Amino acid sequence: MAERNYMEDIIKEVLEQCFQYRDDVCKCEICKEYIIQKVAERISPHHVSDHHENAKARIQTVDNQLRADVMKEITFVIEMVKANPPH
Repeated sequence: MAERNYMEDIIKEVLEQCFQYRDDVCKCEICKEYIIQKVAERISPHHVSDHHENAKARIQTVDNQLRADVMKEITFVIEMVKANPPH
């Protein structure tokens, strides 16, 4: 049974939404991947079995809180990237 980090999916989705409204940060692939990596390090992983829909359903019930936590961390990391871009 394969597992994947559900938080990584949320981080990517929320970052893309955030990028739509931010013009003050570099959006190149290097910066984007750096932001994803740093946010993932700061957020607890949530692994979901690809074959276990009940686990995924339970995680989706707290999805709004997870997204809020991710947005907070993305905002923090973006400020770091603005001050010192990784490229």
